[in-house]
Amino acid sequence: MNLSYGLGRKIASAVASTVLLVHAVIFILCYTIYYLAGKYWPTLFDCESDLPTLPDFLLFLALGLVAVLVSLYFSTRIARRLVEPLNSVATGIRCVAAGDLDARAQATEAPLGEASALVQDFNQMAEKLQRAVNERAQWNAAIAHELRTPVTILRGRLLGFADGVFPPTEEALRKLLTQVDGLSRLIEDLRLLSLFESHQLRLDLRSVNLEQEIRTVGDIYEPMLQKAGLRLRILVEAMPVRCDPLRIRQALVALLDNALKYATAGELWVRFAREGEDNVLRVNDAGPGLPDAAMQQVFQAFWQADSVSAKIAGGNGLGLSVVKAIAMAHGGDARCTANEAGGTSFSIRWPIASPDAARSTD
Repeated sequence: MNLSYGLGRKIASAVASTVLLVHAVIFILCYTIYYLAGKYWPTLFDCESDLPTLPDFLLFLALGLVAVLVSLYFSTRIARRLVEPLNSVATGIRCVAAGDLDARAQATEAPLGEASALVQDFNQMAEKLQRAVNERAQWNAAIAHELRTPVTILRGRLLGFADGVFPPTEEALRKLLTQVDGLSRLIEDLRLLSLFESHQLRLDLRSVNLEQEIRTVGDIYEPMLQKAGLRLRILVEAMPVRCDPLRIRQALVALLDNALKYATAGELWVRFAREGEDNVLRVNDAGPGLPDAAMQQVFQAFWQADSVSAKIAGGNGLGLSVVKAIAMAHGGDARCTANEAGGTSFSIRWPIASPDAARSTD
């Protein structure tokens, strides 16, 4: 039997200690009683027969009672420290199954090794489950909020066209198409995040010339950036890169959209290079920058630093979370830091030796 330093070894040690303690007590008491009896009452055990006498039976009965009491005391303490946390966890599981996500396991006495770990693991699991349920509720509320505005606009305009209140001009129809495009982007972003959360986001990894991909996206966005006062600068090392080009373009588009909505006028740098064992794609703006606390939250879905400016810019708070999901799907990560120009630097990094992935059929 392989006894570790955990629960099994502690129980074995406790039982062995109890047995040794009982034997020691019996030995000491027997030696003491017989010594005293032989010294002060020598005739009490004066018998020619080797069979136990009545005093012998009474003595062993008394010693046995002492041994039982000692064993019960230590066994009860050990059992309480073992069973109580298990019962607490079982009660917590029943409460969670009944819908009480606030339930936590507790133990009044210090539980033994693995029992203590079990209580902690259950409490952590319950906390994560409660957090997931709360986040799901927030997601549903945020999704409903983001869908309500464009759907309301579309419905109102279409009813106006049907009732003859608004003339179906080309400009009006293009505005409706803009709302439809926004809905399509929101749906695609939600779909990508859902696939990532369920570990079903598949990448079509291949060796591509990422410089060409980046410059293609830059050419598309440059007129819009210039209109917003942003001067696009691209600095890319020409090299074959293993990645999913569609997803990397999607991430770059989200970063440029973010800069288009929130960055102040000035230079907007797009850089790609290898740093150590990672591919790194960066987008640096000239301001206004973000507080340190905001940089830790900026990749959370539906999070926006300034709800007023976000509303004006038309953001839905999903773009940067999509960027992070794409980076993590490549085995990397997305980061937000301050740059030397006083602005913000968004970076996507993923390993050069990216693992293979099945081709996407989505």
